Amino acid sequence: MYGVLIATLLSLSGVWADCLAKNTTSPILRKDGDFLVVAMFYFGSLRENGQGELECVVDTKTDSYSVDKALYFRDLMEEVGKINGYTIGYEIYTCCRSAFLAKIIGSRLAKNDKVITLIGVDNKAYLEASITVTTAHFIPSFIYMYSETRLLNQGEYPTTVSLIDTEEMEAMSLIRLLEYLDIRYADIWYHRYSDVFAKYVYDQYLSKVGCGIMTSYSYSKDIENAFSRYNSQAMGQNSRVQLLLFNSRTQTNVFLDYAINEMHWDNMIFIFGFSVSRLRYESGYLEYIRGKNNKFLFLASDLLNATPEKIHNQIKQHATAPAPDALERIYQTTRLCGKYNEEVRCNSTAGITSWLGYVKTAFLTTNISLHDILQEPDVKDICSFEFRKRMFESITKVNRTIAIEDGNDEVQVLNTEFINSTLAFGYRIRIMTENHTANMGLVSFQSLHITNNSLKSLLKRIPKTCSQSCFPGQRKLVNNTAFLPCCYTCVNCTGHFVSNTTDAETCTQCHSYEEASQPNRTECTAVDVEFISFRSQEFQIMVTVNLISIVFICFTTVTIVCNIHRPIVKASDSIYCILMLLTLSVGNCLSILTVLEPSSILCDIEYIVLVVFITCLTLNLFLRSLKIFAIFNAAKNFKTRKPFIFNLISRPAQSTCLILGVIVGLGLGMPAILSHGWQYELIQIEPHVSFHKTCTSNNTTLLVLPIILPIILFVATLILSYKMRTFPHNFKETTNIFAATLIILLTCGIFLTGYSLTEPHIQPLLRSIVYIYTTLAFLMCLFLPKILVLMKNPDAEREKRDMRATIRNFTSNKTRDTSLKEGTRTTMNSAAF
Repeated sequence: MYGVLIATLLSLSGVWADCLAKNTTSPILRKDGDFLVVAMFYFGSLRENGQGELECVVDTKTDSYSVDKALYFRDLMEEVGKINGYTIGYEIYTCCRSAFLAKIIGSRLAKNDKVITLIGVDNKAYLEASITVTTAHFIPSFIYMYSETRLLNQGEYPTTVSLIDTEEMEAMSLIRLLEYLDIRYADIWYHRYSDVFAKYVYDQYLSKVGCGIMTSYSYSKDIENAFSRYNSQAMGQNSRVQLLLFNSRTQTNVFLDYAINEMHWDNMIFIFGFSVSRLRYESGYLEYIRGKNNKFLFLASDLLNATPEKIHNQIKQHATAPAPDALERIYQTTRLCGKYNEEVRCNSTAGITSWLGYVKTAFLTTNISLHDILQEPDVKDICSFEFRKRMFESITKVNRTIAIEDGNDEVQVLNTEFINSTLAFGYRIRIMTENHTANMGLVSFQSLHITNNSLKSLLKRIPKTCSQSCFPGQRKLVNNTAFLPCCYTCVNCTGHFVSNTTDAETCTQCHSYEEASQPNRTECTAVDVEFISFRSQEFQIMVTVNLISIVFICFTTVTIVCNIHRPIVKASDSIYCILMLLTLSVGNCLSILTVLEPSSILCDIEYIVLVVFITCLTLNLFLRSLKIFAIFNAAKNFKTRKPFIFNLISRPAQSTCLILGVIVGLGLGMPAILSHGWQYELIQIEPHVSFHKTCTSNNTTLLVLPIILPIILFVATLILSYKMRTFPHNFKETTNIFAATLIILLTCGIFLTGYSLTEPHIQPLLRSIVYIYTTLAFLMCLFLPKILVLMKNPDAEREKRDMRATIRNFTSNKTRDTSLKEGTRTTMNSAAF
């Protein structure tokens, strides 16, 4: 059965071959040479000539663009001459819109060993028919205009070389640009032949980052229906970005005319897809920009731009010059010179196809590759199959450089990459407005190279659909629950944040010492900053008080050192006195630090000094009270074993406790220090008033953590001082400690209660007052009585007699056991003297 079917098909193909006129399968034009470069185009159609044969008849209405390319190919080949001593010829065919004829021509080329390259036809059906044969014989075949992944399957078509990216590759290039411009909403208009392109852009990008409306528009007469379908989806809220993925200049012009003149679209950005971004059409689109704010963004292959004006003029000359060959006669027929307005039909450049760049690129690539192969030493010994194989390998060489003229008659050097059977050149980004036209850079599906970043500002303000423009002083708040995922609402900037552009994505924070202008919040205005300056009265008063305190501390220190052997000094413990005076000196430094101009470093230093101050202060007071209590406790209970805590009253233990206490306090305060728990801040009480520099709490829990130990020690000191209230008047230091500690605790309680209610510019002064008050309170309570005694009674012997009498009376009243009396007196005398 299958054998019969195959025999029938073969017989039918023979019948068809017999019906074809001889000149139908012959080249239209031929020039012999050592090597032949073949071009096949599709113009004309097969018709019966009345003699039972089929002839190729040229249709003047639809064939002009293909004839342009054929004539341009002939002119290029005529200029070649020889390459490395070898002559280069050519053959030009037309398949007459017949896939069968294209296959027959392909078979003829496959049998000719001189054929080294085929420049393919533009139509997909005819192209597939021809390259099925030529690639089977490893003839490198260039294709363009239509490019599908199936035709680029190297397993089925091993030597196919595409000069145009697949629609997926083109779509990926467009996505690269949309990402760079941060365009998340765009409406897509596409031709039915560009549906793969359009769906890829939408599915792989717009649907993921934003949204858009896809509208099919394939015929010029269908423009009203297309807009009717679009408006029913957009509901009057069209995007300002419109992607035009058409493949016809006429179709594009009809769309722009309707959108701008009928729909009155203004201030729009039109991005022209690769098929219609032929740069020589720019002048035709300019009329849609004049008087409007529209912007056109072209994404054109450099190959489409490679048709300078001089080439058009060269081709036009063939329309009126004598026709020496069959191809020029066909060209004159397509241009209809003499039958219509000759000036329009023969001299206008608008009728010349812009796809000549692909023809020239295939021609240049072939010449470069042939030149490289003919320089190989064994070229004369290889067969035709091996020669074609090397041709294909050279054509598809990675990073090949090709020099080609652009639309301004300038030479462009193009770097190619062979990817998926495609020579990828990338696309030129060109922006056109009413005032100027300029290049922005290059883009491919793999990379984006911007050469003019300033042009990005022309395309930056792109509001989303279904939302009004946000005014300066506002920002966009995207509403993800809306029907369209990229809709947004406008919200006012708050606090010290402003926006000075329309449709701002975010509000910008003002710098220090600035606030947002009211009520529009469009700019930051400078505001005065206040703090306690060196010249202020408050600062001078605090410094004066601290100087008095420091003078008193120095005087007390000198007095104690000079009278270190006096009983009252010994009873007070000279080491304790010196450590206590040093601690109070730290309090003076803390008081001055607080009224200096705040900064981040100064706030951290203030907190560190505060922890050291209160830790040393409470530890000294506690250890001193503990020592006095231990002495009199031993006097009452001489035979009782003393508790372990009394071991801390020795001088080595006292110093060790002080150092460990400071380390523990700083360790507990380290989290607050590292996290800037006591941080520098600019505070503005009301709008339009001055900022105040201050240190304020950022984390109260961390700030209080290192103060827990001093609070416990304060309470313990109060308890010990209260228990020693009946001690002799010569040992009234415990009463003074109790009084000073109680006063400080009450003052701190009042301070903490009112501090948070105090205005920010008063808080530093209030802290400084508390610090100096604490220092002066302990100075007056602990050291002023000693100084008065030392100055009032300079007789040390009399002071000893009074001290012994006091001890004798105390032990006589408290102890009846004689042996116990003597032990108690010995203990108290050693403590006092």
